[in-house]
Amino acid sequence: MATSVGSTATLSGYSAGTGIDVQGTVDQILYAERAQERQWQAQQQTLADQRTALQDLQSKLASFEDSVNSLKDYSGALGALTSTSSDSGVVTATADRTALAGIHSVTVDKLATTSSVYCDPLASASSTFTTTPLVLTIGGGPQVSINLDADHNTLQGASDFINSGDYGVTASVISDINGSRLALVSKQSGTAGDIQVVSGPPEMSFHVGTAAQDAALTVDGVSLVSSTNTLTGALQGVTLQLTGESAGRTVSVGVANDTDKAKQAIADFVSNYNTLIGAINSQFTYDESKKSAGVLAGDASVRGMQSTLLSAMSYAVVGNPNLTTLRSVGVEMNDDGTLAVNEEVLNQNLATHFSDVKSFFQSTDINGFARSLGGTLDALTDSTQGPLTLDLNGLDSTDKMLSQQVDDFEDRLALRQQTLLDQYSKIDTTLRQFPTIQAQLTAQLGSLK
Repeated sequence: MATSVGSTATLSGYSAGTGIDVQGTVDQILYAERAQERQWQAQQQTLADQRTALQDLQSKLASFEDSVNSLKDYSGALGALTSTSSDSGVVTATADRTALAGIHSVTVDKLATTSSVYCDPLASASSTFTTTPLVLTIGGGPQVSINLDADHNTLQGASDFINSGDYGVTASVISDINGSRLALVSKQSGTAGDIQVVSGPPEMSFHVGTAAQDAALTVDGVSLVSSTNTLTGALQGVTLQLTGESAGRTVSVGVANDTDKAKQAIADFVSNYNTLIGAINSQFTYDESKKSAGVLAGDASVRGMQSTLLSAMSYAVVGNPNLTTLRSVGVEMNDDGTLAVNEEVLNQNLATHFSDVKSFFQSTDINGFARSLGGTLDALTDSTQGPLTLDLNGLDSTDKMLSQQVDDFEDRLALRQQTLLDQYSKIDTTLRQFPTIQAQLTAQLGSLK
């Protein structure tokens, strides 16, 4: 037996005298009527998959842009310099981007030392002394008076008090089997920090621990004096750290382009490009197992970005001696559009034509490769008008429209569900009463015989 209320459905669970499964019957009807809603939901799932794929491309595009910016940045990998020393036990060096490549000769005659003094030993750190000011001079400057009053007339008390103030020295208590001593070390190295004790408590007779001395050296034949063992002005952009005396022996300090950093930056560029172009290519590759291409296969913006990137890799710089294309630098394109580093060619260029490599990527006069590509990527990654951003905005707009359609449909379906429940409940009641009515009719007909 079947019935129809706006649509056709089997009366679930019906048997004579027991009624029907009202909820099951209504659910069958509503499932059929939800066909359009299921299509909308399938569209929303497709939109979600496309959104995930676009966001993944955005992330990979951002990483690629970072590697291009590194090649474009004057203070980045191609501007980095490295320094060497023929004897790090005498001098080491670090170079910033303002340094000039070259070889320099350094001789270290004397290292700078830091002045220190100490007093005769007292019994212990808690031993007291006469409350008399300790008067010092630092580097021949004005006298410094340290008021060691009754609250600070022990060695430890004096040390703590001196360290809490700004007297140009650091204090400590040094103890051994002979007792404890107050030691003072200048906060400034060289003769500018030389400590002289003018007067102090009679129990504290001071002696020189380390005599103050300035560093003495020659750089490229020029005699220099420094109050510290760290020199920043001897060579442009180079910091020299003196670590030992060379006893008249010359040490070579070299400054050169950091080819390792440059090579790594180019390798990162290739790797990030391959990751990006590989992800784009995969969207247009037919998958035999899934019998389909990627979810962005029909996206014209992604296809356009693929074309733009492939074209950008063939960009030629005009006016740069020796190096005009990526291939000439040592980066070759494969048949699938990915890039590969030709180690031999790149290493040779970095070793013998570094300035040309740098110009190829960075020069403003000839619109270097990285600078040109940077402009292209600026357009692709624009936060409001970039193609991937526009695509994502379009997906969001469509998704909101579909969500509204689903919500409206569900509102209508809720009313439809209540109507069906009322109607089928009446039918159920009638069917359940049928045996009783039938019995009554039979009885009445029987009484007429």
